[in-house]
Parts: sequence; structure tokens; C-alpha cells
Amino acid sequence: MLTGDRVETGTTIAISAGLKSRQNELYFITDHLDKVELLQKLADFKKKATNRILIIDGTTLDTILDSTEATHAFYEGAMLAPCLCVCRCSPTQKAEVVRLLKKFSKGKRIAAVGDGGNDVSMILEADVGIGICGKEGM
Repeated sequence: MLTGDRVETGTTIAISAGLKSRQNELYFITDHLDKVELLQKLADFKKKATNRILIIDGTTLDTILDSTEATHAFYEGAMLAPCLCVCRCSPTQKAEVVRLLKKFSKGKRIAAVGDGGNDVSMILEADVGIGICGKEGM
């Protein structure tokens, strides 16, 4: 789930939407600007990634995207996790996450669903882009 909402709001939405089961624990990596600390956190996440929901913010995503090593570590863990929640991310970051998911998913089709103008770049980047016309989407 990629959202511009705050971490608390994004986490609540992920839980209420059923993206987190009772067996899953929430694993937060937020406000990390140091690459070494970030790599250590990503390695820790990956140890139990199949039972963890990874929640990061846009600041952390910037640090990840600035390093090839961090990008690989992030996507290796994210592909194992039942859910990834990126909060406070910009439209450009949303498109970049979709672009990298396509790269790391080994040929799987990537879908993106959005309901507003800030989702257009993400929808266009996906193999299957779905725009929902709703209250915000109008």
C-alpha cells in the first residue's frame, strides 16, 4: 500500500483493510537517513519477513532509493512480506516503487490502484493500472 497519509493513518488503514492478520507483527522503519542503520534494520526485518508487515515512510524510502545496496535489501525483504505499507510518499516515489517492483518481481504483472490525481504516475507505471472514481477521484 502506497499512501501520502501519515504513518499512523496508513497503519490504521492497512489493518482495517485486512492487510494485516492476527499472526502478523508490524515492523516500522521510519525517519532513517543513515544508510548503515537502515541496512541493519532491513536485515533484521528480513529474518522474519513472512510474518511481518513492513511500514516505512517517505524519508526512509528516499534513503533506500539513494543506494543500490539498500534498494536490493529493501525489495528482497518486501517481496517476502505479506504487506508493505509506504506512508508519506510522493507521487514520484509511488511510481518509483512500482517501477522497482516490476524490476524485482521476475516477470510478474504489477497492478496499481489509485483514487486521485497523485496516483496517476503510479497507475501509468504499472502493468495494470486501475483508477477509481470516488469522492477524492472526482
